[in-house]
Amino acid sequence: MYLLQIWYSLTVPEITSFYGIRITMYYNDHLPPHFHAEYGDDEILIEINTLNIYAGEIPRRALRFTLEWATQNQTALQQLWELCRAGQPLHKLLPLE
Repeated sequence: MYLLQIWYSLTVPEITSFYGIRITMYYNDHLPPHFHAEYGDDEILIEINTLNIYAGEIPRRALRFTLEWATQNQTALQQLWELCRAGQPLHKLLPLE
């Protein structure tokens, strides 16, 4: 189990978390450039360039917080996507306050 947790943290870096929302990116993920937002058992994928929902659903309030945070961090998310695609370590971003 411990090795599985290590593998998961290396392949699915957490960018930040706030209000029960966990923001992640996957190494070697598919295009278009996007990030994942998880809230409870729900998950969405949001395109970084347009901030449109690519797939999935989360509750409306969690979506509003996620989009507010993404708007504030759109340039940083684009940079993290490039690092992720290059297999480089990612740094965390500040949560929504």
